Amino acid sequence: MDKLEIIPLGGIGEFGMNCMGIRYRDEMIVVDAGMGFPEETPYGIDISIPNFDFLEEYRDDITALFLTHGHEDHIGSTPYFLKKFNVPVYGSGLTLAFVEEKLNEHGIL
Repeated sequence: MDKLEIIPLGGIGEFGMNCMGIRYRDEMIVVDAGMGFPEETPYGIDISIPNFDFLEEYRDDITALFLTHGHEDHIGSTPYFLKKFNVPVYGSGLTLAFVEEKLNEHGIL
């Protein structure tokens, strides 16, 4: 029996780091790649990003990154995600314009 797997990588029970894998058969899409903004952190830690290591197992199955909107808690870790996974990115024109700036900052556009 085929099943749909929904795999939260962040954003559950907290503000920020929104990221979710959705897998069906041998294909997976990732929805959002956000960052978090810890309120109480060790000195020098300003942001947190989802742990994308889990997705390494599904590297060949990931077909795209879908971004729901342009807030940092949904797009903030996109450059880090794209450094690991070379997939197309989909979103609204405004969201993709925000991401384009981030990618330029990271030198990976």
